[in-house]
Amino acid sequence: MVLIPTLSKIVQQVDHALSAVIFNLDGLTIESVDGGGRKTTGTLDEDAYASIFDQIIGASESLGLGPIEEITVDGEGGTTLARRIGERYMVALQVGPEAVLGKARLALRTAAPDLARHL
Repeated sequence: MVLIPTLSKIVQQVDHALSAVIFNLDGLTIESVDGGGRKTTGTLDEDAYASIFDQIIGASESLGLGPIEEITVDGEGGTTLARRIGERYMVALQVGPEAVLGKARLALRTAAPDLARHL
C-alpha cells in the first residue's frame, strides 16, 4: 500500500518530525509512522483530535466560512499540523518545537493529493 511510504517521506522531509498519521474523523487510525518513518500504531490521540477537528470543521461550515483545509495545534512541546484529505480523513504531522512549520506544511500539502487518491 502506498500510504506508509508516503507518510515516511513526509517525516523524512521535515527535520524534527516526530510522527505522521492518517485518521478519519471518527478517530480510527488508518496508518501511522514514527519519526524514523517506521510503521507504528497510533502516535497521536487520534480519537481526541478527530472529535475536536470534526467540531471545528462543522463550525466553519455552519458559519459559512467554507471548508477547512488545515488545522494547527501549537504547544510548548511541539506542534501538530493536520490537513484534510477527503471528506472524512485527515493527515497529521507532529513536529518538535525546533521544526520549521512552513516546511512541514509544504510536506503535508504536496503529499495530500496522493494520499487522498489511495483512501
